[in-house]
Amino acid sequence: MTTTPTSHDENLNDKLREYARTHDRALRDEIIAAHLELVEHLARRFVRRSEAYDDLVQAGSIGLIKAVDGFDPDLGFEFAAYASKTIVGELKRHFRDKGWSVRAPRRVQELY
Repeated sequence: MTTTPTSHDENLNDKLREYARTHDRALRDEIIAAHLELVEHLARRFVRRSEAYDDLVQAGSIGLIKAVDGFDPDLGFEFAAYASKTIVGELKRHFRDKGWSVRAPRRVQELY
C-alpha cells in the first residue's frame, strides 16, 4: 500500500527545505505552530506521571523546536517521525531532571 503525499505534506516538506536552507525565524515559527497538536498528543501520554499537563506541553515544545532546528529534509525521513522521537526524548529528559531528590546541576545530571 503506497500513500500519495497530500498538498499539505508537500507544502510542509517545501517549508522544511526552505528553513534548512535559510533559517528564517518566521518560517520556523510557522512550522512549529503547525505541529503543536503533535506535542499536545504526545504530552497526554505522560499526564498520569504526577506532572502538570502545561509543563509537559512546554517541555514537549522545546523538543519540537529542537526537532525543527535539527531536521535534515534531504535524508528522506518523515518530519513527524523525527519530531515525535525528539519530543518524547525531551519529555523523558524533563522527568529525569525533575525526578532527582537532590538538585544536581543539569551538567552533572546529563553526565549521569
